[in-house]
Amino acid sequence: MARQGFPRMGVSACFGGPLFNMLMGIGISCTIATIRNGIGPGKDFPLKRTLLQSVLAGGLAFSLLSSLILIPAMKFKVGRWYGIYLIAVYFVFLGLAIATEFGAFGTI
Repeated sequence: MARQGFPRMGVSACFGGPLFNMLMGIGISCTIATIRNGIGPGKDFPLKRTLLQSVLAGGLAFSLLSSLILIPAMKFKVGRWYGIYLIAVYFVFLGLAIATEFGAFGTI
């Protein structure tokens, strides 16, 4: 889309696509679980939260928020350094996720 003269639409798709998938995936599965289990006290379904899930969510949030700030600050013209920045963020995130999986940070 950006090459066709619609850079804002391309950036919007980068954020909107994953957000839509996440909201629909969680929304539909939670709606199905609620319909199956009913609504009311004592009929809740438990959600288990692990340290790895927190690291994954934090990495995603950091990457998206930093892109949300940097891309408009650069007037939607990103250069080679931005790609290097994203690769560096990915490798730091990957290292944290692997270290978390092997128990380097303990548990929640």
